[in-house]
Amino acid sequence: MRVAALYDVHCNVHALDEAYAIRGNCEREVAGDRRELPGELVEVTEWCGEQPGPGALDWLASLPPALSLDGVLYCHATPRSDTEFVTTLTPEDYLQASLDGVDERIVVCGHTHVQFERKRLVNPGSVGWPWDDERGAYWAILDDGVELRRTPYDVEAAAAAIRATDFLFSSFADDLLAPRGAEATMRRFEEARRG
Repeated sequence: MRVAALYDVHCNVHALDEAYAIRGNCEREVAGDRRELPGELVEVTEWCGEQPGPGALDWLASLPPALSLDGVLYCHATPRSDTEFVTTLTPEDYLQASLDGVDERIVVCGHTHVQFERKRLVNPGSVGWPWDDERGAYWAILDDGVELRRTPYDVEAAAAAIRATDFLFSSFADDLLAPRGAEATMRRFEEARRG
C-alpha cells in the first residue's frame, strides 16, 4: 500500500477529505479534553473549538489515537502519548522505551513539526505549520520505503489569510514566513522533554 503521510495540518481540514485521520493533541484539546493544555493556550483552543460547523467536534473526538496499516503504525507523537516529544536528539534508550510493545515495522509520528527519519521512526514534518529549515509543506510517501518530501506553496498568501481572521495565535503566520529551524526546534523539544 502506498500512503502519503500528512501530519500537523493545523486547521486545513479540506486537505483531508477522503483520507484516514488520527487524533493528535490539538484535535483532542479542541474537542474538549484539555487536561494537559498549558494555561496560555486555553483561549486559543477555545477559539478553535468555536470555528467548526455542526458535528465537527464530535468527529474530532471520535478519531482514533493511532492507526495500523500494512505494517506501519501512525500516531501523533508516540504510540503511548499524543504529547510526548521524540526528536533526532532523543537518547536511544528513551526512544526505544517510547516504542515498546509496537510490532509494526515503522512508526510514523508528528507533533514536533520537523521532518526526520530515525531507524524505524519517521516524522514526515508538518504540512500546515512547519518548524523546519525552509518554507513549504512537509510530508512523506510510505510504500516499500520512506520518501520525505517538501512541497513549496504560496506562504505569503497563507500568512495573509491567517492574519485576516481573528485567530489569536499570531506567531502561526510568522512561523510560516520565517520557519524556526530544525536544529533549534529539536533542542527546544529535548529541553522540554527533560523537564
